[in-house]
Amino acid sequence: MTGRHHVPLPALVGPTIEAAEVSPLGLLTLTLKGGSSLAIEPDGRYEAWTVAGPAGGKVIFRPGGGFTAWSAIQADDR
Repeated sequence: MTGRHHVPLPALVGPTIEAAEVSPLGLLTLTLKGGSSLAIEPDGRYEAWTVAGPAGGKVIFRPGGGFTAWSAIQADDR
């Protein structure tokens, strides 16, 4: 793939995520400020990735395919 290169993992910690895209098959691609990107492929045996929002909502890509999402629960809802 043209333009593909590897960067040390610490270089990916801290930059702002400018875009996130998920393919129907579960490939998560994050584009970071500064032009780097990170792609996480799905896995047949493990949860490939989890995305958590600042308010507590979560989305995971399940082993073998499919998404599961949880909404954030407000303290007043308990």
